[in-house]
Amino acid sequence: MTATLTLLAASLSLAAEPGLRVGSFFGRTSGAVLPRPPPGSLSPPSHFDPLEPGPYFLGASRTDSMSGEPRDVQIERLSIRPACFQLHGFLSDAECDEIIRAADAQTMEAATTAGGDPRIGCDVAWLKLDEHRVVQAVASDCASWLLRAEAVAWGRGSGFENLQVLRYRRGGEFKLHHDANEVHARMLTVLMYLNEPEVAYVATWFPLARSDEHAKDAPNPPSREAALKAAASLSPERGDGLLVRPSKGDCVAFYNFLDEAPGLTLDRLAMHAGLPAPGEKSVAALWFHLGTPFVR
Repeated sequence: MTATLTLLAASLSLAAEPGLRVGSFFGRTSGAVLPRPPPGSLSPPSHFDPLEPGPYFLGASRTDSMSGEPRDVQIERLSIRPACFQLHGFLSDAECDEIIRAADAQTMEAATTAGGDPRIGCDVAWLKLDEHRVVQAVASDCASWLLRAEAVAWGRGSGFENLQVLRYRRGGEFKLHHDANEVHARMLTVLMYLNEPEVAYVATWFPLARSDEHAKDAPNPPSREAALKAAASLSPERGDGLLVRPSKGDCVAFYNFLDEAPGLTLDRLAMHAGLPAPGEKSVAALWFHLGTPFVR
């Protein structure tokens, strides 16, 4: 894998890493805190190392799973903590529409969240990776672009969960939450934005995200409650934290654990919210899970 970085742009040749696996994984977590994977495995792959937040991007290419045509993708780093990236144009319109169609073909149910995190005005469907060609192709590209081989190879049953597809009605939202914890170890989150409401942008907010020179060493809130307290006085309208306004076909990928910390330590700066939808909003979430993922 090679990469070159210039002042404003970069060219990145991405190919599947040996040993990366994609598929549906089944089982239940034991409820015990998982041991820590090898150092370095929880970080973004090394081809992202030159990329800093600002007027830089990595240029990459993938094959549209619907048309077979190549797609140019621009990868932008959004923050240092959490390690967060926007993949501009990752999905084609046809791929977005096919994922929505497949979710509609199932019976979407009212979304609920373990632990009581408030999700309002939202329905959900789950698409099995091994039953949907587009979903499997997208997951395969996410694996080769976003994961280190050490993370994939570590432990028993590590892999992608099935794709969660969400439809928010106007005003629907997912308030501040984390995607992972030390038991349910969703190492990587990939959010896929499948449509564009006609009246305004869709927005995802990371209130505690940091990109300053001290970001890597910023204190990690000791608990979920401490993270919520730290965010209580912040507002996306004032420009606090990181506000992402993706377009249809964009993905936002972020890493939920701290690689330099002892043990398996959640990066609580990865707390985020799906802000109230300005119109009907369709998004999908793909999680790479250390250990044995949930049964869906």
